[in-house]
Order: sequence, then structure tokens, then C-alpha cells
Amino acid sequence: IGGIMHTFVAGDTRHPQHKDIYAKLKDLYVKMKEEGYVPDLDSVLQDISDDAKEDALCGHSEKLAIACGLINTPDGTPIRVVKNLRVCDDCHVATALISKIERRTIICRAQVAFMYTRTD
Repeated sequence: IGGIMHTFVAGDTRHPQHKDIYAKLKDLYVKMKEEGYVPDLDSVLQDISDDAKEDALCGHSEKLAIACGLINTPDGTPIRVVKNLRVCDDCHVATALISKIERRTIICRAQVAFMYTRTD
């Protein structure tokens, strides 16, 4: 963003805009659920409550990166995310839905594949 690479890990709060990023994700989750999104709790492997699993999914690094891109770039700007691990099933579905809701192209390069979502 603006020539600066932003890095995230799951549950990250180190970014200077972390409060705004999580607020954007909270807003997105409301809109996603209105569109029929159901979090894939099976994507969380820890033995924790369903509410805690949903919170954990919200903090996945690619979702944080996408939210950061949304709040820091003009409408219509494509968002590019590079990830060093695979994208979980929940994040795959969520990324496509966020792309639709925000009318943004999102390109996510993961460990072994590209994910490209467009709004048209």
C-alpha cells in the first residue's frame, strides 16, 4: 500500500491500525452474514468454543491484510495479498464474498495456488 509492505500473522495486533482493521472486519462479517455466510468452524483445529472459533477465523492473516487494504486504498483499487501458507476453506469463501460486497478485485497468492476474485 503506497509502496509499503504490511505484514500480518493470525490474531495480529501489532499493526498501528489494528483497531481500524478489526472494526472493518466486524462490519464485513455483519454484511457477509446478511449475504448468507456461515463461518466454517471446522477450519479451526483448536478445541475451543464455537464463539472462540469464529473469533479466531476473523483474525486470520489474509482477512487482516484484506481489511487493511480496504481501509487504506481508494474504492475500486485491486487488493493483492501474498501468503506463505495455504488459504483455509473459510478464508477462501470469505475472500470471494468480501470481493463481491466491496466490489473489489482481490488477488491472493498462497503457498501453492493463486486465488483471483473479481467483481464483474
